[in-house]
Amino acid sequence: MASINFNSADVPQDEGKKSFDPLPSGWYVGHIVESELKQNAKGTGSYLQFVIEVDTPSHAGRMLWARHTWEHHSSPIAVEIGHRQVAALCNACGRPNISDTEELHGTQFRVKVKETHHEKYGPGNDVVDYGPVKGGASVAPTPAAAPVSVDNDDDIPF
Repeated sequence: MASINFNSADVPQDEGKKSFDPLPSGWYVGHIVESELKQNAKGTGSYLQFVIEVDTPSHAGRMLWARHTWEHHSSPIAVEIGHRQVAALCNACGRPNISDTEELHGTQFRVKVKETHHEKYGPGNDVVDYGPVKGGASVAPTPAAAPVSVDNDDDIPF
């Protein structure tokens, strides 16, 4: 048991509830906010998982998860398909050669999604393609660093 002294009336209502319904099939602009190499459930290989935040105004802030096979002990075709998908993502970001998936973070690209219905998970979206934004990939602006203040209260005369 955990004693927490919680009163739900003290929690403000969420006025801006976002829908978790699948996005309509189509093209969106987005950028990667997370990436990770993970082992598959059966332990027979690995996949790259990318978390994509949608930037298209009508669905801004929505998240998509893309998973692409990276290694598989018994399915070289799955590996080939996964590598082609990652190549399409890299090219859409304007970065055909990377050494770390973090190099793709923050760069806008176009992402094509398809509405799906998985027996186990219900309705959702699958990421099915990538493309550059019109005019080429753009890097999201990096927030400016806070100015550094120097306190000079020492007794050194220079």
